[in-house]
Amino acid sequence: MGYRDTVGNVVSIVFLQLGGFLATIHWRYAFWAVVLMLPFLVVVWIKVPNPEVRDEPVKEGEQQQKGFPPRTWFMLVCSWIAMVFIYTFIPDIAIFVEMNGIGSPSLAATFLTTFAITSSVIGLIFGSVVRPLFKRFTVAVGLLFGGACYLVLNAMPTMAGCFIGGVLFGIGFCIYNISMFLDIPASVRPTLASSSLAYFMAFSGIGHFTNPIILGAIKNMLGLDAAAGGFQICGPVLLVLGAGTILVKAIFRPKKQSEQTAEESSEKPNVN
Repeated sequence: MGYRDTVGNVVSIVFLQLGGFLATIHWRYAFWAVVLMLPFLVVVWIKVPNPEVRDEPVKEGEQQQKGFPPRTWFMLVCSWIAMVFIYTFIPDIAIFVEMNGIGSPSLAATFLTTFAITSSVIGLIFGSVVRPLFKRFTVAVGLLFGGACYLVLNAMPTMAGCFIGGVLFGIGFCIYNISMFLDIPASVRPTLASSSLAYFMAFSGIGHFTNPIILGAIKNMLGLDAAAGGFQICGPVLLVLGAGTILVKAIFRPKKQSEQTAEESSEKPNVN
């Protein structure tokens, strides 16, 4: 998953720079960069094989799970809420740069490239360093880094602040995204893993879509500035979400494998 995220971010650098260049000509031209995706879609459609479908063995006295457990639905809803606030950097950084007199849209693309490069590096070391270091608190760490990004942007509306914010956002977004890609399939049976990933992508997409709607309503309600208002909201919210995630995971500790095995053994009848 880390390598997958790295490849995606490296390729996105090309699109970010191309989009920034086209936007300096006219903002409508930036959308033409999407045309470059068509050959890749054709290759995926033709070359990527369908996954092998296998029936999962069911233990005696246990019914096969046909849907997601409540825990998975809770994680999916939380992923939508988190994405509403953590995603703000991508659509709003150009507005922030323009309205604060920091630079042109092409400079905003450079800040987005900083985020992409940082995410690429974190993706390479996620499996060997990040996940073993933070373990089950990895998602929370991603949210905290995201919150730190917006705090820096609020405190330093300058070119240096945008670069630092881009680095922090790259770390946070990459850690959060990969962690959710691992944790959500782990919460369901193996036969439902691909479906859970599809739902995660769908809920994340809903988060992207509702980001300007929800933040716009909150900004209007609080009377915040259009340029920095979203960042002022997202920083504290992500820090609270990160702290809350740490608290929940600290209270509800998963059973160790040895404890589960002992319980299962005690439930089995003695046949001696």
